[in-house]
Amino acid sequence: ANLEKVCKAANQVRQQHHLRVQKTLQSTAFQQLLLRFGNWMYGDYWQAAIHQKNTLTAFAKTTLDKFKRQTEKRGTPLEIDNETRLHSLRIACKKLRYGLEMFGDIFSTSNREHYLKNLSRLQNRLGTMHDLTIAQHCLNELPASINANTRKLILLQLTQQYEQHQTKLIKEWASFAKLKACWH
Repeated sequence: ANLEKVCKAANQVRQQHHLRVQKTLQSTAFQQLLLRFGNWMYGDYWQAAIHQKNTLTAFAKTTLDKFKRQTEKRGTPLEIDNETRLHSLRIACKKLRYGLEMFGDIFSTSNREHYLKNLSRLQNRLGTMHDLTIAQHCLNELPASINANTRKLILLQLTQQYEQHQTKLIKEWASFAKLKACWH
């Protein structure tokens, strides 16, 4: 019965957040942001950047090098208890992965798939850890009527899962950090 109360309360909180998101997406400020982004996206930025680098291959290498440096910077040292740093590392991994997937066919290196596999594993681990962190924060948003022991039990489960992922993250980061860039 307590778990049913938690699920019902969580659903109500989710609906409140969903309404806030809808309101934000309909706001004038967000619409202006989309127009500015469209203007930037279809502007001459991309053409100028490619011409400055002379070739698509050089542009891709420069871009991937930048994303790799950002990833290394955010992961060194690896701060497994710092939610903000881990989230920043996750975003950097995502940029590097998507960049490599976009430009990947340019580079015919044999270790590209191995590099991508390790990067994807790292990004997924960080994503799961981020989800567990958000779940812990959401637990605090539930109404006070939720049984304290039920809250503690859920928090304990979330904490244990997070700690298991921390242990795996340390190993996965160490493996990834040793990899040589597959686009050189």
